[in-house]
Amino acid sequence: MTTTFQEPGTDATFGFEFWSAVTGTVVSDTAQVNTGPRSIKCTGSAPGNNATVQSTVGITAAGGRVSIYFRFANLPNLNAGIMQLLNASNAVVITVGVLTTGLMFLADGNGNDLGGGGSITLSTGVWYRICLAYTITSTTVNEFRVFVDGVQDQTISNVTLTTITPARFFAGLMGDITSDRILNLDDVYVDDS
Repeated sequence: MTTTFQEPGTDATFGFEFWSAVTGTVVSDTAQVNTGPRSIKCTGSAPGNNATVQSTVGITAAGGRVSIYFRFANLPNLNAGIMQLLNASNAVVITVGVLTTGLMFLADGNGNDLGGGGSITLSTGVWYRICLAYTITSTTVNEFRVFVDGVQDQTISNVTLTTITPARFFAGLMGDITSDRILNLDDVYVDDS
């Protein structure tokens, strides 16, 4: 198993040198941290106005895990993605998102709910370790599991995907967000287990 401690929330340099790209309103934040002196603060304010960081480090096509600590200042007022796996052409393989109720969901590349629905309700002002574990053999042979603080929240298997072969991941606020929504992320791990 290869584990990559991707980024401790801009602790090392107070910048985004370890990320492939930053989109939207994303800053290094000292007000809310899980560990260390800083976290990454993403602010979304309009539909399609994503606030994300992107990385290609440690992502494997066949399977692996992405684990990130998230803290919501406020829950999305429309269903929003918080983590995505994308292929090399930036087509979405899978989205992990949060409903307005605080429950989590999984969606395909077209934004279609893949079922499985979460049962753990997320609250504001709390740090959660959210982990996406995945195995992908083909567009119809696959498995995705979402864990919240080590507790399995949902599993879907052998759903029809629009694309496969993840090569990068996004984390932050994605989708049809209206009015200011704030999400912090910290302590990002990626492994190929």
